[in-house]
Amino acid sequence: MRDIVDLTVTQVRIYQTDVLPFSEIRLTTNVKTIKEAFQFENVQSDLLGVQLTFTNGVFENHSKPVHILTLSFDQRRSQLQVRGTSSQADAFYAAVTKLLESLLKRTRVTLGEPLLKAEDTACVAALDIDFEDLIAPPLLRFVLGEVKTKLKTPYGTPKSITFKNLSFEIRYTPNPSLEEHEVNLNNKLLTIEPRLGTPLRERRFYTSSPTDSDTHLTILRSLEKETAKPKQKGK
Repeated sequence: MRDIVDLTVTQVRIYQTDVLPFSEIRLTTNVKTIKEAFQFENVQSDLLGVQLTFTNGVFENHSKPVHILTLSFDQRRSQLQVRGTSSQADAFYAAVTKLLESLLKRTRVTLGEPLLKAEDTACVAALDIDFEDLIAPPLLRFVLGEVKTKLKTPYGTPKSITFKNLSFEIRYTPNPSLEEHEVNLNNKLLTIEPRLGTPLRERRFYTSSPTDSDTHLTILRSLEKETAKPKQKGK
């Protein structure tokens, strides 16, 4: 694996009811302080006033700026998306939490641990595999043979058939604590697909998974190893 770009981490934290001080966060003075502290370009509130979103900010983390794509709050949830690693996202959220606690110290105690912290990671990377290596050989032969023949029409003949993506849906069963607090878990996708606008021979892929960034990159390295195994046996 090489040339990793656009590494993006999304983190969602859900708190118990009445723990996240949303109404105080939405105060004009506090919004201004948060916006200025992280150099956010824009702040938006939805029409009903139940969600507040900061966009396009910067977190100065040990002299290395981290691009904050979004930071949003509602009654029980915070969500952030950074162009960086999970550890950088954690460091940013710790700074946000510290700022909130200083702003709200007269009315709120520390936020504490959330009921749920969920992460998603996406990136583009060059992998040492061909996308066709992920397709079962019988299926590949069938599509490129019989199917391609039958796709011929009076208006044209299929020039090529290319697989576009491979995606797996993951469904979760919430633990009893989440169920007690009426927290639902959404289905997630594990995805790998050829990078749009690049030739297949370059082996560049868009990938995503419902994991932290370290786990995501570990999955990609394991995929390379597992895909290479049949080739090694044939040597």
